[in-house]
Amino acid sequence: MLRIKQFYLEEWKWFKTKFLKIFIIVSIIFILSVLISHIILIKNPEELQEISAFVTKGLLTESPVPEKSIKQCLIIFLNNSIASLICILSGLIPFLFLPIIGLLRNGIVVGVITSISHVKGFKVLPVLLFSAAPHGIFELPAIFYSTSLGVYLCLRMSKKILNLEKEELTTLFPEGNLDYRSEEQIPLFTRLFKTYIGVIIPLTMVAAIIETFISRISILYKIFLVQ
Repeated sequence: MLRIKQFYLEEWKWFKTKFLKIFIIVSIIFILSVLISHIILIKNPEELQEISAFVTKGLLTESPVPEKSIKQCLIIFLNNSIASLICILSGLIPFLFLPIIGLLRNGIVVGVITSISHVKGFKVLPVLLFSAAPHGIFELPAIFYSTSLGVYLCLRMSKKILNLEKEELTTLFPEGNLDYRSEEQIPLFTRLFKTYIGVIIPLTMVAAIIETFISRISILYKIFLVQ
């Protein structure tokens, strides 16, 4: 129990010193992507109609009501966990900031839901409150944190390649050495792995349970199937 407490105290300290600013920026980018996609789709009803028809067609091929089972919960958990891991590892590619792509995709998905809800006469806030908010409380921090880890890793890689060397970067690679087998990289990747296992995995697990058994995802089905 003391080890667990110590881990999360260290994790909180690491988060505040390394990731807090990135986390805030990532959160703002997500909110902006939701708002911008919502506004654009509202002003372009033809494109919105096409998206709605595409989603509706997909829903009609599935079960009319999302399955509430342990199997479905595990599928959601595995999908989100793998997506988070890919998001972090994509930060290994310098300069491109690939982790942001997944963040924008999630923001656009929310923007699609809010815009279609608005056009079809549903109140957006209650829709989000009952269908997404319960599990989103845990899922969004997991998305923001994994994106922050990926962005941080991308920054470290980019700065190293550009020789923008600072003392804090020496834990990624030794001076002038980009050998991925170097022991100097172990502390960073060990830290990232511990964060993934100790923070992101529990968040995605709780989010999957709530999404499967508590969140009223069926509301979204009704919205898209209403003509």
